[in-house]
Amino acid sequence: MLQKLVINKIINLLAKNFKLFKILEYVEKPNELDHKVIELENKILKLEKLQSKVKKIEKRLVIFKK
Repeated sequence: MLQKLVINKIINLLAKNFKLFKILEYVEKPNELDHKVIELENKILKLEKLQSKVKKIEKRLVIFKK
């Protein structure tokens, strides 16, 4: 029991010394780059939908011109 407590204290001190908690927080929580990626993915989806609509309209125009 005492050994486990001592080991946990040592781990916490090492983690604090090497700022592992901040690194872990940065990795686990969404940050500004995560938000940018989500924003860009949404833009790509919108552009793909728009491209699909444009292709459909172009096909209709080709049929209409005949």
